[in-house]
Amino acid sequence: MNLEQFYKDNYHIVYGYLLSLCGSKALAEDLTSETFLKAIAKIGSYDGSVKPSTWLCAIGKSRRPFDASSWYVGVG
Repeated sequence: MNLEQFYKDNYHIVYGYLLSLCGSKALAEDLTSETFLKAIAKIGSYDGSVKPSTWLCAIGKSRRPFDASSWYVGVG
């Protein structure tokens, strides 16, 4: 699997999904980065039974909470 192509093919789907959950562009970017890092670590567990974007969104969704105010403690 070419990781660069995997990232390019799925970034906007994952980012858009996470943005819809958290409502913050900056937070969605951070969550998307974290999601791809976790996915690379778990790539051996991806069995191809679902689309890569579905698998990635499930990984991203497992990170909670999605409220931006709870992520940046001490800011604002």
